[in-house]
Amino acid sequence: YDSETKTGLIGYYQILNPANPSYHRLQLRGLVPTQKYQLTEINLSNNTILSTEEVFGDELQNIGIILNKDYTNKAAEYWQRPQPTDFASRLFQLKPTE
Repeated sequence: YDSETKTGLIGYYQILNPANPSYHRLQLRGLVPTQKYQLTEINLSNNTILSTEEVFGDELQNIGIILNKDYTNKAAEYWQRPQPTDFASRLFQLKPTE
């Protein structure tokens, strides 16, 4: 966390890719529940933005960052996505909105 820019980085690191991964979420702590935050996922291989969304602090503390998408009844979409690998990582940038 950088107190000057009020920006934080969140990293998720996976050592080995499980065969049938369960539903995962990453719950955060220490946020202002009523503050709206901009959550940006950054692609580490080419430093591009994968997604950006605005969420409130209480959502990130109670629900968390959802790491697995629900592919129920979406087999074609599931197999066309980039497949996770061993030693994968995801990086998120979190900063309060004005």
